[in-house]
Amino acid sequence: MFTYFPGYILHYREDKGEWSEHRLPPDITNHVLQPLRCGTRYQVQITSFNKAGEGEPSDAIQVKTEGTAPVAPDKHSFLIINSSFVTLRLDAWHSGGCPISYFEVKYKLLADVEWFLVSNNVLPETGKLLLSELTPGTWYNLMISAQNDAGSTDAEFVFATLTLFGGRCLFK
Repeated sequence: MFTYFPGYILHYREDKGEWSEHRLPPDITNHVLQPLRCGTRYQVQITSFNKAGEGEPSDAIQVKTEGTAPVAPDKHSFLIINSSFVTLRLDAWHSGGCPISYFEVKYKLLADVEWFLVSNNVLPETGKLLLSELTPGTWYNLMISAQNDAGSTDAEFVFATLTLFGGRCLFK
C-alpha cells in the first residue's frame, strides 16, 4: 500500500530562468535554499500539497543573494609601470563579495583605434600579469574587464611607460 505524505514544494528560479523545486516536509518552519549563485536575483514561491492534491502557489517574491559585480582598483594600486613593461596587480581588484571568475585584458597605443587582446580568460589566481615589450616613453590605453556571478565590471586605465632614463612621459 502507498503512503502519501503532505508537505510543501518550494519553487525558485533566477530571473527569467527555468523553475527548480525542492520538496519539503509539512513540519518545516524554515529552510536554507542551496546552492545559489552569488549576487543573483531569484524568484521564490511555495505550494502546499496533501492527499487531496496541490494547492495554488503563493505570490512569487523577489530576493537577491549577497554580492555585487567586481570593483576596480585605483590606477596606483593596480599598475606597476616600467620603461618597457607594466605589471597588472589583479589581486588589487575587490571581488564585490562574489569570487572573480576571470579577467579580460586588452591594450592599445593611446592614439590607435585597434586593441590588442592579451587574453579573454585570465584567472584571478594568476595574481599578477605582465604586459611586456612596450615602447619606452609612450602613452597606452588599457581596458580590463572582471567577471563574477553578480556581473561584469569594465575599467579603463591610461598610462605612460617610463622613458629609457626612468623619467615620466609628460605629453600625450
